[in-house]
Amino acid sequence: MTTPKRRAAIYCRVSRDDRRTGRSVEEQEHECREQVSHQPGWRLASISGSDGVPGIWKDNARSASKYARGARSDWENLLSSIRAGLIDVLVVWEPSRATRDRQVWAALAAVCEEHDVLIAASGQVYDLNDPDQAFQLDLFFSLGVRESGVTRKRILRTVRAQAAKGRPHGKIPYGYKREYDPDTGSLICQVVREDHAEILNEVAERVLSGEALLSISTDLNKRNVPAPRGKLWSATALKALITNPRLVGDRVHQGVVVGSADWPAIFNRETYLAVVSRLTDANRGRRRDASIKHLLSGFAVCDVCGGSMFVLHPKGGPAYSCGGKERGRSSGPGSLGHVSRSTKRVEADVESVVTARLAREDLVDLLASRESRDEGQMQRLRDELASARAQLEEARNAAAARKLSVMSLAALETALMPEIESLEERLRVVRLPPVVGELAVPDVDVVRERWEALPLLTKRLVIQTLLKEIRVKPVGRGRRNYTIAESLEFVWS
Repeated sequence: MTTPKRRAAIYCRVSRDDRRTGRSVEEQEHECREQVSHQPGWRLASISGSDGVPGIWKDNARSASKYARGARSDWENLLSSIRAGLIDVLVVWEPSRATRDRQVWAALAAVCEEHDVLIAASGQVYDLNDPDQAFQLDLFFSLGVRESGVTRKRILRTVRAQAAKGRPHGKIPYGYKREYDPDTGSLICQVVREDHAEILNEVAERVLSGEALLSISTDLNKRNVPAPRGKLWSATALKALITNPRLVGDRVHQGVVVGSADWPAIFNRETYLAVVSRLTDANRGRRRDASIKHLLSGFAVCDVCGGSMFVLHPKGGPAYSCGGKERGRSSGPGSLGHVSRSTKRVEADVESVVTARLAREDLVDLLASRESRDEGQMQRLRDELASARAQLEEARNAAAARKLSVMSLAALETALMPEIESLEERLRVVRLPPVVGELAVPDVDVVRERWEALPLLTKRLVIQTLLKEIRVKPVGRGRRNYTIAESLEFVWS
């Protein structure tokens, strides 16, 4: 009677393979195949392993220690095959390839002993039902566990030393890139990545101007701005990114700032603190952000009361309204305010005027002169504005903690608020989004074609750059035949 051949399963693993070459795994597989071929009565199991290859299971760039973060999918599949009685021999290059975790080894030993599965490692074959052979394997796996602990201890010591020196470690943070020695591959330095820094500064400026993170992230996605690690932008991710202390040159270790970093800052500290203060404001989440849905929400104002206009939804269709008390009528539920105008009509009229303005020859000259302004002027204004806001926020916090009197806070606010408003206005005038320059060509048809291709938030940005204010004027109840000049007043920057 012919003795059935033992079904062998080869398991290969390497903890780290930064270049994703898989070379070490392939070398392990080659040696294990050699061992199987030289053992009388052994053959590779016919069940499919990694990539559908019979009898071969691989986990590339996967740790097997108790500190591992990622799961080993092929290892779990292999264990399932052993429990199902489909494997007679487990072949590994050496014991630590299977595991460096004491609990995992205990579970593996138990299942192999239960199903009479041999373990072949380092060229030797072990039967766990033999106490001496089982003891030898216990020693080998214990050495692997110890080596894992020693390695972790050494890595943590190195990380702490790097942190103390302000050196970078781990994943490259958004906004930076790293330069390496071409010969040794060792890290030289971490430097600013300019395209990322431009996005970060834009986000910080928009946050400080009061725009919601959801609005900003939606705009970045519509503009196809690449997000970290190929994902989409989100408000949560954007907040974590923009409040990262690394952006001001702080070295963080285990979530705590431990000193100054040896890489350049992207934000100055005043801007960073102002952004953090803004995003940790308890009232921020309660603010309504209507800018996402409508072109002029919060920007257009009522010519009667000066109140901001938002879109309401009466029976006649969406309409811009200030929501204030209308002359001669109750301001109860359903009141549309002093002025109520069809959303579609107002936006069409505004877009017609704005695109015509962008096509003017003199505007092209004006934008050209703006674009040539010194970037340093914008940065100085940003710095002054961030400093003033931070000073005001610090005073408010001190007053809340009863370290500053209410009278002193009021005096400081009286002094700082006009300065902040003035700086905001100066920055708004100087700042020019590149898309405005791209739109400004002396051909209204080209301008309109480009305008239609813009996302909503970019259109809003263009309008708010060109205009200080749009006032919606009353034209008489029920009247439909009116001119743009009768219904709208444009206050240009």
